Amino acid sequence: MALLRRTFPSSISKPLKNPIHPRLCISWFEVARFLHDGSKTESNTVVSSICDSLRRGYNWDTLNRKFESLQLNNLLVKNVLLELKEPNDAKRALGFFHWSARRNFVHGVQSYCMMIHILVQARLIMDAQALLESILKKSVGDPAKFVVVDSLLSSYKIIISSPLVFDLLVQAYAKLRMFDIGFDVCCRLEEHGFTLSLISFNTLIHVVQKSDKSFPDMEDL
Repeated sequence: MALLRRTFPSSISKPLKNPIHPRLCISWFEVARFLHDGSKTESNTVVSSICDSLRRGYNWDTLNRKFESLQLNNLLVKNVLLELKEPNDAKRALGFFHWSARRNFVHGVQSYCMMIHILVQARLIMDAQALLESILKKSVGDPAKFVVVDSLLSSYKIIISSPLVFDLLVQAYAKLRMFDIGFDVCCRLEEHGFTLSLISFNTLIHVVQKSDKSFPDMEDL
């Protein structure tokens, strides 16, 4: 509304001398809502078209030709993944994930975590582990050390995922020898009511024991 006031100050702040017939009046709010709804409808159409193409088994070359002029963005990618979140669509979701990356779309933590949840729910564990390791490597040096686990927590209920995803996360930290962050993440998960399996704890502790680094409070875990 502030933008509209700056663009059309006289039309909004002052009453019209010759008002239009009441039946023909339309507020700027209604105009904005119409434009928003039109944009939303168009976005939904694109999402449906992409999902339909994937379900028809179109290969990447066909997808590239069909959506040549399409500009991918975070919202569009998120909506496609949500549309393909069911286990029977998991491989299609993964295909879209990789196809969009080939289209030079840079996946952020959110789309990574959504895709990981979808894979875990469909029991495509190896694919989920590969993406977990990839996003953890990308997050190295990020001052927000909980960025991955927090994104997984926030999208957990949206995808209707499985607690297994958090065991895989901690095991990925162990595999990458990122055990210092791994222990902090364990505590973070406990705070949110998720108890990890003994396998995950033992995997993390085993990596610490094999390293030169020790944790004074490790016995308290």
